[in-house]
Amino acid sequence: MDLFYKEVRNVDKEEAKRLQFDGFVDSLTKKLEMVDYLSDQYIVLPDVVYLDHDIVKGYTVPYVSLDSLEDLLEKSIDLDFIINSFILLSQAVRTSNQEGIIFPDLANPSNILYDPKNKIIKFIDFDGLQIGDCDSYSIANLMSNFSNPVFERRKYLNRDTGIYTPEFDKASLLTLFLSLTTHTVLTNFKAANFEFVNGDIALKKESLDKYITYVGLNDSPLEEDIRLIYDNDSHNRYPLKALKKLRNTHGLDWFHLTFYKK
Repeated sequence: MDLFYKEVRNVDKEEAKRLQFDGFVDSLTKKLEMVDYLSDQYIVLPDVVYLDHDIVKGYTVPYVSLDSLEDLLEKSIDLDFIINSFILLSQAVRTSNQEGIIFPDLANPSNILYDPKNKIIKFIDFDGLQIGDCDSYSIANLMSNFSNPVFERRKYLNRDTGIYTPEFDKASLLTLFLSLTTHTVLTNFKAANFEFVNGDIALKKESLDKYITYVGLNDSPLEEDIRLIYDNDSHNRYPLKALKKLRNTHGLDWFHLTFYKK
């Protein structure tokens, strides 16, 4: 079995970076101690851990010879293929969430390996996982590069502990799907698009209406799933049922990158 070595790289002496690095190593150490209790159905689990005076310096993982989800889907103009891929991905995420694993970096498809023929999904960024109360220091750019206050609310994140909820993964799935199909970013709204409702920050209805119309998904099976992302009082959905229905009701105009009713 071929192995890939992943080194835990040290940081400089700057105090803020040092504290963050120490927190990362502490979290990683706890996650590595859980490996024997985790399923390898979807996760590529570490094989050997290397220590220096009881401090983790690196670990090996089995080398998996599969293409990344990013490479396969970014080259595809087959909507059925993309939908089938996301149905499989959503199933993998849902099962992992039920086992206490969250993927804050889920919307980064380069860390997801995929074999569409054999329907295999593998997540390779072990230290980027959130397992139980062990947090992650890796958040996908699609979910973090924009000033979107909704994703810092209790529905998605416990700001005291840094622990994300499964709602964040559900939102990540939909954000990634829309990014790959319409080249839009569901999380990218300006400050003027938000308002306070009953003392809580919320996206303005007209702003979300405009986005849904722009991508051609109004009156579609995905519309309600998109709206739930910005509903502070409701749980999101894994987009399994909606995607299965969407395949029958809508096509994708690859020139204009918008959905249309069949």
